[in-house]
Amino acid sequence: MTRLSMLTLKAFPTLISHCISPRISHFTISTFFKLLRGRHQIHGKSFLGLIPSLSSGIITSLMSLLGITAAIAAEDTATAPPYVFSNTQVQPIKASSSNLNHQLIITLPDSYTTQKEKAYPVVYYLDAYWDFPLVYATYGNLRYDRAIPEVIFVGLSLPANTVINSYRTQYFSIQHEPQKNQLTGQAEILYKHFLQDIIPFIDSHYRTAATPSGRVLAGQSMGGLFTLYALLQKERAFERFIAINPAVAGSEQALDKLDQLRPSKTLNARLFISHGSEEYAVFRDPIIKFKKQLQKHRYPGLMLSNHLLDGMGHTGGKGEAYSKGLLWVLQDLAPHEKSGLQIDMGG
Repeated sequence: MTRLSMLTLKAFPTLISHCISPRISHFTISTFFKLLRGRHQIHGKSFLGLIPSLSSGIITSLMSLLGITAAIAAEDTATAPPYVFSNTQVQPIKASSSNLNHQLIITLPDSYTTQKEKAYPVVYYLDAYWDFPLVYATYGNLRYDRAIPEVIFVGLSLPANTVINSYRTQYFSIQHEPQKNQLTGQAEILYKHFLQDIIPFIDSHYRTAATPSGRVLAGQSMGGLFTLYALLQKERAFERFIAINPAVAGSEQALDKLDQLRPSKTLNARLFISHGSEEYAVFRDPIIKFKKQLQKHRYPGLMLSNHLLDGMGHTGGKGEAYSKGLLWVLQDLAPHEKSGLQIDMGG
């Protein structure tokens, strides 16, 4: 017998049993091969001698079998119930003055349906198509510790087939960059979408703390740059900001110009801003410089937390940043309650 034939004989039971449904793999593999091995003579030839000549027939049969199994597996998958995130819904929304379309991923607090008179702060966060599961889990962990108040989360996601990187480059960037072969510098359009459509929709459909002090804006990288853009606007819709590893590089002058255009040097806000110690230096160093400038200006009213994500690069520290960021910007609203662990241990 050739080496290939021996490999085929030995490997097929294991290979196929890993590939096909457990409903039929036991009979197909164990019974089929036991029957063949039990018959040392088949039409006058030994079983081992038949392996090369039977290979094509066996493979054809097994391929047919795999097709049946794939159909069974597809049927199983189609009927399996999806996982549902509690208290969460998706709301499409279209901009009234542009072509922007978003999917808002809205997560309500546990007490929303029972405490009918309560209004909640709202955390708006960008890049929800990536970060919704992370933010959802982070909120659950912080609420178990009773470290932050109950809030409504609104994540900005996108309709299917949207090119995410093009969208981010176009609407999160704050200056026009002719050297790029696509639209840039349209943060103003997205910010107007917040003012005209997204915030009014949320405030009119949910019980919110409907003032700038009741709203948080959070974003990472390009989203962090847009967060800083919102911080420096004349008409501010937010007073709490989480700028995770913001893409400051190349936009320093645009940020300075925004700051100069503000009519007052007072900056009533809570700001969390971070960078990773292992971040690419060309990206990291402008963030460090911008942080120092914020400290140097000593804006009246600004409560600033500069955070180093030690040992982290550009995206790996998002979990830590969202935890620390939410703790900082919601610190003055933190409840004075027993933690979940204290309750669970009877304390």
